[in-house]
Amino acid sequence: MRTIWIFNSFDLIFLLTGGGPGTSTETVPIFAYRMGWTLYSLGRSSAVTILLLLFLTAACLIYFKILDHWEEEVA
Repeated sequence: MRTIWIFNSFDLIFLLTGGGPGTSTETVPIFAYRMGWTLYSLGRSSAVTILLLLFLTAACLIYFKILDHWEEEVA
């Protein structure tokens, strides 16, 4: 669950470090933002966000399947 939640922390990381120094604290949402609004590559930025959506959807489905399996064993 922590992995999924990390992708929500755009604002805190962006305001504190801006993804720097260099790109050491750059997350995927910051990368997509920088690609779209700094480099003006909106197509690539939207492709990155769609891939991020697919990854997070798959991670959620796996997490819920494991959680459901664990609840069946406990009950």
